[in-house]
Amino acid sequence: MAGKHHPPEVRRATLADAFAPLKLQWAVAEATRCLMCDDAPCQKGCVAGVDIKKFVRALRTRNVRLALSVIREANFLVATCGRICPQAELCEKRCSATGLAKPIAIGELQRFVGETAIRERMRPTFPPPRSEAQVAIVGGGPAGLAAAYYLRGAGIVADLYERRARVGGVPMAGIPRFRLPRDLLGAEIGFVAEGGARVIHEAVTDLGALADRYRALFLACGLGAPREAGVPGERLAGVWIADTLLELVNLGEDTRGGAPPRFSGRTVVCGGGNTAFDAATVALRLGSDEVVVAYRRSEVEMPAWPLHRGFAVEEGVQLRLLLLPREIQGEEGRVVGVGFQRAELGEPDASGRRHPRPVDGAFESIACRQVVLALGNHPSAGWEALSLEAGASGPRVDPETMETSRPGVFAGGDLVNGGATVVQAVADGRRAARAIAQRILDE
Repeated sequence: MAGKHHPPEVRRATLADAFAPLKLQWAVAEATRCLMCDDAPCQKGCVAGVDIKKFVRALRTRNVRLALSVIREANFLVATCGRICPQAELCEKRCSATGLAKPIAIGELQRFVGETAIRERMRPTFPPPRSEAQVAIVGGGPAGLAAAYYLRGAGIVADLYERRARVGGVPMAGIPRFRLPRDLLGAEIGFVAEGGARVIHEAVTDLGALADRYRALFLACGLGAPREAGVPGERLAGVWIADTLLELVNLGEDTRGGAPPRFSGRTVVCGGGNTAFDAATVALRLGSDEVVVAYRRSEVEMPAWPLHRGFAVEEGVQLRLLLLPREIQGEEGRVVGVGFQRAELGEPDASGRRHPRPVDGAFESIACRQVVLALGNHPSAGWEALSLEAGASGPRVDPETMETSRPGVFAGGDLVNGGATVVQAVADGRRAARAIAQRILDE
């Protein structure tokens, strides 16, 4: 997550953009700090394979258009990933300048390039279509959009099927708009439609028929339904599923016809991933006096990215660790608290993290007026109708081409990896597009 944002007392009072604008003078000065390493270790940390050294060099000479072109070759969501990609864990972590001072702000530089491109309408150009309606893409999230974008760059117009009223997947529906404004994301998504990809807003119920109809099918269906806690009280008024809450706040006026809810008092968020902290910061903006994130393991095992977690803690979100939810307590049909059993860490489980074990007789309650469950998602199951070989999280794919065990059927994004990063999804979509285009155009 990009780091130049407004002070916490300013940003937590509104759903408006939390990030301060970036100026060309700053970008040039920051780019000049780059050591221009021969081996560019930062690039090895970029999942999308952006030529970081080349785009930073372009900024040193104030050539924003060249920097934009370089980034778009590997990642068309320039501004989006500049804001939400975990650069501190990827490219910036490997920056050689770290040993001298601090890493180059690669994410901020990419964000500057992307937002400048949107502001100055630097749209991509595409070649004339060479092949139409031979590829179907199911899912309008980052992986599906990337496949459509890079197929169009090869001259192939794809049909993209999306069940929601708006494309964008998790970034559009699930990432708070104060971290990723809808107009910014919408502008980058618009490049796909402007290029000629046909977006079809309907839920696909028969993947087999689609696979038979098109020469290639790319599955970018994402994850399945959110997990529930499986404890008494989940149906009480004031209990929210994090995905539902975030979608309502982000897209409520578009898809549900309603305004965001109003919270009060204390809110408890159960979970320890990025979604939990997104929900926590949203809960503050919806009126909560206090927000507590309760997680069943320790902070070491917490899957949320450190910068993501730090953003929330800086705004006043509290952490309570080693707590297992056992009951959502209510009175007259409404939440009044959550009952937890304290835990201790045992041996590592299948996830590689130490497993929480309940401590006998150790219980406590946290009074609250809202509970948000952010416990992850079930795997998507629709792909099983195609009788594909299964991998660790979804269909097994060739990592170079993203093709499944059924020729002509490709898959990528969260459907395959179980929920990773937006930049990984973009990389999957681009990889699949390259393989599909080569097959169609060579025939």
